[in-house]
Amino acid sequence: MNKTETEKPQKFSTALLGMPEEELPRISLKGSEIVRRQFLSHMKDNIVTLRPDGIQFNNSCITRMVGVENIYIMIKRTDRWLIIKACEEDDCDGQRWCNVKDGTRKSRKITGWQFADRIYKMMGWNKGYYFKICGTPALQIDKEDELLMVFELDDAEKYPMSAKSRENAGVEDA
Repeated sequence: MNKTETEKPQKFSTALLGMPEEELPRISLKGSEIVRRQFLSHMKDNIVTLRPDGIQFNNSCITRMVGVENIYIMIKRTDRWLIIKACEEDDCDGQRWCNVKDGTRKSRKITGWQFADRIYKMMGWNKGYYFKICGTPALQIDKEDELLMVFELDDAEKYPMSAKSRENAGVEDA
């Protein structure tokens, strides 16, 4: 059933609030901003973490791509996207992105100094930070039965690396 322009939105229950509707304050949303999701908890979101020495996908991301153990990691420079796509174990340029033990897939770090260096340079990122990006599931236009995961590099959230993490990643302090 579609709403018409004259229908009111569904009412909330004032009984749960413990006060009548007339006592509720009225406010204006003019000048308010919606908080972007990358600034909130990401426990169930698809997340990729980029560090100066490699990349890692979280377990939520791995779980969403059912049965996938190997991926292609692709960069779309024009849109500044990192895209992952399932591939077979023996595919050229494919990468194992998780560990499998007793049928359970778990996140693993993919070491890649040169890859990370190119991403950091392309994005103008400081190597004293690591970056987390929320991913969005997508379908490939010409293969709509194939799930992709798209990470917009411009939406990266940066975190300072500890002195020990910088040392382990080979980042020299200025």
